[in-house]
Amino acid sequence: MTVTDPADGRDWSGKAAQAEAVAAADPSLALGVRVYDDPEELAVRLGESRLTTVLRPEFTEDMGSAVFHRPDTVLAPAVTEELWAAGRVVAHTFRPGVPHFANGTVRDGLFVLTDCWRCFTLPEREHWALTSVINPAPDSATTGLLARRLRQLPGAIGLPDGPLHLEVVVDADEVAVVKFLPRVAAYPLPELCALLGVEGQASDRPYDSYRDIGFAGDYSFRVPHPGRLTGIEDLPGLRERPSFAADELIPEPGEWLEPGANESAQMTFLLRHSDEFTIHADVEHYQHRHRQGVFRLATS
Repeated sequence: MTVTDPADGRDWSGKAAQAEAVAAADPSLALGVRVYDDPEELAVRLGESRLTTVLRPEFTEDMGSAVFHRPDTVLAPAVTEELWAAGRVVAHTFRPGVPHFANGTVRDGLFVLTDCWRCFTLPEREHWALTSVINPAPDSATTGLLARRLRQLPGAIGLPDGPLHLEVVVDADEVAVVKFLPRVAAYPLPELCALLGVEGQASDRPYDSYRDIGFAGDYSFRVPHPGRLTGIEDLPGLRERPSFAADELIPEPGEWLEPGANESAQMTFLLRHSDEFTIHADVEHYQHRHRQGVFRLATS
């Protein structure tokens, strides 16, 4: 990689600028993003594409803004309007793999991975909704891959020393950077670090230096449509899973619930277990229950 001039004062909130910087620093980490400022041009491109395309507004305050356009489909007008609210759209061909959050600190241009989280999602119309995160083991292949592949990226881009949060896609031994911001990761990742017993971005201790910390995470259920909550299907059974640690968010009967942004939820559990297979099995159980529906809702 070629180290660029420092860019401490640069505004990194735009996804187009982020994608351009990653591609210039290390093409093997880039997604191949294209930027559109003309809705008609993008519509033509989508109509011609035979592959799934991921679309995001260039600027957004909310997390989970990605829209998945599949061949031979047309985006709903409301989705199109939301995409273009910021004036430009960034697009790339869908990249197979598992999304992860990679958090750390930058020192002298080098990234130190302090904590990382595998993401679990479910399809929700044009989006994939985030339902859970779990840390990989500190000595796992994924941890080593992220630490190694992201090590020189900040210096190559010119990012300042300090905290750095990245969203990446991992596929075998390949890593692609979806987006990044030079800041401490948002809730619940610092809180999950505390649950796990690691310092995370509060220090620059490498994640792979920890031993026998086990696994922590969360699971979030989302309502499929607006309605007034009349009950939750088998809540005691959901709490009886081996890795269930605590209620984080539980709605009360009578509350009016609505689907929100793609990373908001109406019910969330905290998870903790020493065994990786057990916590992953619990997440898969929750995914199954989520697909079936856990909320009883009255729509009138």
